[in-house]
Amino acid sequence: MKFVNFQREVKVEKGEKGFQVKVTCEKGKGKLVSVLEAFEEMGLNVLHGKVSCTPNFVMEAIVDDVGSGQGNETADVEKITQALVRAIHGLKTEGKGTSDA
Repeated sequence: MKFVNFQREVKVEKGEKGFQVKVTCEKGKGKLVSVLEAFEEMGLNVLHGKVSCTPNFVMEAIVDDVGSGQGNETADVEKITQALVRAIHGLKTEGKGTSDA
């Protein structure tokens, strides 16, 4: 059996309609829920999303602040990226934990 060293990737870019997000990691129980909870904690709505779990977890989405419209100052690329990295590592926003990378 061949083992592949899979890299986790979180890519967030500011777009015309909110933020374009791509999350790639090994599939596992609760990945989608963790990512959606991270969005919710930051007050972000998923405007459009696509998820695949074959063979790995991949999520592409467009997200934006709840009721913010243009000129979003509360969420930024770095904050969203860090929240998603914690989510795919299974770490809570308030919690203290270590990466299993």
